[in-house]
Amino acid sequence: MQLSSSLAQKVCLSSGEPLSPGECDLNSRLHVTLAIYHHVTHSYPPALCRRRKEGLIPRYNIKLIKESEVYYEQRITGAAVVCELLKIIGLHERACEEFHSFYLNTKNEVIGMEMISKGTLNASLVHPREVFKGAILANANAIIVAHNHPSGDVQPSTADQSVTKTLVNAGKLLDIQVLDHVIIGSKNGYFSFREAA
Repeated sequence: MQLSSSLAQKVCLSSGEPLSPGECDLNSRLHVTLAIYHHVTHSYPPALCRRRKEGLIPRYNIKLIKESEVYYEQRITGAAVVCELLKIIGLHERACEEFHSFYLNTKNEVIGMEMISKGTLNASLVHPREVFKGAILANANAIIVAHNHPSGDVQPSTADQSVTKTLVNAGKLLDIQVLDHVIIGSKNGYFSFREAA
């Protein structure tokens, strides 16, 4: 298969030299195939032009997506109020540990919440980048983090203390204060790192 004279003059290799009709065997010259495809469709076939994608930088749009809503309009004034909110979302009844983050505005009103992880709390499951990602997108002034102890014992473990310290330090760098870390049990008890300090 050969190119017509008019089309051959329009298709150039990387060297910039026009192609003659006699040197254009489409079955053996991949770069010519790409050039013709591009001339006709003004695009490149993905399977044939991976090299042409090198150096291209994807542009992303990152935003929060609302999954559901919980009605709660009380301002956060302490751990007891946080505990009420945790009961509303049923955290005290969960069979396994869940770590949640609550986003607050300058008036300490809850403007959003997110479940960060599910499973036994440790540094690998609760990383600062995951905790603060949503807070930054929500333009939160501060956050409160909380998780449950299905056993009912609300005393913090060594991992709880370590995670709390890491998040507090990360919040200082990001200028998003971690107001408290609340642990709720299945027997109406709770533990507040802020109150225990």
